[in-house]
Amino acid sequence: MTSHSTVIGGSSAPRVIACPGSLNLSAQAPVQEASDAADEGTMLHEAVAYLITHPDIDPVKLIGFVHEGHTLTKELFDELLMPALNRFGILQAGYGPFPFEVEQRVGSCIKDGWGTADVIGWNNEHIIMIDWKFGRGVYVKTEENKQALFYASGARHTEKWAHLFESDRKIVISIIQPAFDVEPAWETTIDRLVRFDLELMAAMKLAEQEEPVYHDGDHCRFCPAKVICPLLNNEIMTFTAELGPRDADKLGELMTRIVLIKPWMAAIEKDAHKIATSGQAIPGFKLVPKRGTRKWDADEDVIAHNLKLLEVNPYSKKILSPAQAEKALKTSLPDGWVKTVSSGTKLVPEADAQKAVPDIATSVKALARKLKHV
Repeated sequence: MTSHSTVIGGSSAPRVIACPGSLNLSAQAPVQEASDAADEGTMLHEAVAYLITHPDIDPVKLIGFVHEGHTLTKELFDELLMPALNRFGILQAGYGPFPFEVEQRVGSCIKDGWGTADVIGWNNEHIIMIDWKFGRGVYVKTEENKQALFYASGARHTEKWAHLFESDRKIVISIIQPAFDVEPAWETTIDRLVRFDLELMAAMKLAEQEEPVYHDGDHCRFCPAKVICPLLNNEIMTFTAELGPRDADKLGELMTRIVLIKPWMAAIEKDAHKIATSGQAIPGFKLVPKRGTRKWDADEDVIAHNLKLLEVNPYSKKILSPAQAEKALKTSLPDGWVKTVSSGTKLVPEADAQKAVPDIATSVKALARKLKHV
């Protein structure tokens, strides 16, 4: 799984560019433990890296793989791992069966800065940087992705990879995020990497000022310093002071602040839970069990045998998932065979890269046009 420098790395560089003050503030913040989602992502990174470097292995055989207590279940295999492998195959088909290496440490234009690129590939015309994203909650845009630009720029500053940048190869950035329909690749130039270096160096210079420069935004969500951030604490005070009658405009203003405040609140809850589970009481709160789920309390073969005695079929048959079918076919499924079904809607900032659903008025007009021609 990717690791990074404590000075500046792939995950911190976009945040420091957006908010230089977060660099030193993060060093003062409480140490954060990895979440279950992050540990699950680490396991999936390990699994996909193994499979693309061992193409003769049947991916199905990896179901049950365990890494640091997290298991590759059939659900994770179907929903995340196989779609990631398929998108990697599509990328290879598009740029030729290019050679590649996984988990590569790359440097930076910043002293002691470095990160780990998930995949670096190359051919005569391209340098291909691939970043796996197995999260399901946050859509990651490919174009102008600064974390990927950090890795590409870092490769340029790394002796092992520097020779690839001596010719005028195009830089291909690919964020493979199977939970979302992310654009397959974005092409840029070595000149863009030079400009990225200038952006990063300018941000680092601002971070070293006596009076740090803070800016809020999407980068606050995963900032380790959000609990102690003066800007977010001020947002909380302003938010509570302005609660009152709410029309659409007011709700829009408050929603913008909620996007910043919710991660701040979640970080406080996480810190409080950590202290409580260590044995220290949190005044006014107590630890209780999470909602339980029923599981078989015996060997599965014994349960299956007993259910058969009760004339109950202990097993169910399921049709192959689209990902499994594509793996068997070794190609994409025909158009019209698969659809992506959303479980509902959610409000996100307008800057979010996901497409908005049509509003009710637009949908009604579209339906009226269809009915007119019936």
